[in-house]
Amino acid sequence: MRKLFGLTGSKGSGKTQTCMKLAHELSDQNILIKGFYSPAVFEDEIKFGIDTVSLPSFERRTLARVGVVDGHIRLGKWSMDPETLKWINQSLDKMSTAEVLIFDEIGPLEVEQKAGWCKTLDLIEEAEYDLAVITFRPDYVVLFKEKFPHMCIFNVDQSDARTAFKAAVDQALRGGLGYE
Repeated sequence: MRKLFGLTGSKGSGKTQTCMKLAHELSDQNILIKGFYSPAVFEDEIKFGIDTVSLPSFERRTLARVGVVDGHIRLGKWSMDPETLKWINQSLDKMSTAEVLIFDEIGPLEVEQKAGWCKTLDLIEEAEYDLAVITFRPDYVVLFKEKFPHMCIFNVDQSDARTAFKAAVDQALRGGLGYE
């Protein structure tokens, strides 16, 4: 039976780190993961960018930088690289089957502008997988709960959420995947 887990929490709460750790653990166990996570890029402890890491290859590309960049899509203070969005969307077209899907983060570009990597929402409904993990901002909890009423949501701002998430992943994948 397919499981869908949502990770939410405030900016900097560890949603992406949780996805990154999960992706590496599962990859080390030869579990087929597909999707992406989007780590922040820092210089002198100041966040100035966001990259995207494609799964299962772990190839990394620049997604966004602070400020105005010609030819990029503006979203608040961020300039989103359209070539990276195209690259991710092309990889999403090939994601019909996986043991685990990870989509970090579905945000304003997808939810409000129906752009970015909004194909992820269709894949959650259509792809064959055992477990899908998506991250999103707390502002979207109601929206995602309405769209996916069977989704179990973990708020990483709560102290026990990561432990509960890890236990839920273990339980969801215990079936023939050998995740221990």
